[in-house]
Amino acid sequence: MKEIEEIESQIESEMGISLKNYKSNEIEQTITNMLIFPQYFFKKILFSVLLFLSVFLVSIFLLELTPIAFIFYLIIGVVLFFL
Repeated sequence: MKEIEEIESQIESEMGISLKNYKSNEIEQTITNMLIFPQYFFKKILFSVLLFLSVFLVSIFLLELTPIAFIFYLIIGVVLFFL
């Protein structure tokens, strides 16, 4: 709830819109959730994707793979990434 209060105060100071004027808690929560989602996406999901890619790329160099195993490893990695 701390994030919601911070965003409410940020909206009020930057945009001049007071969310306290809305009497429905559902409307207030919907607006704040729409503003929180992009922050959540970049913090959580993008971090996971970058972690997967970095582990995958580092493991390519750490594993001593034959050319056929290397191609097989790349195919499996790409398929798992897009699942």
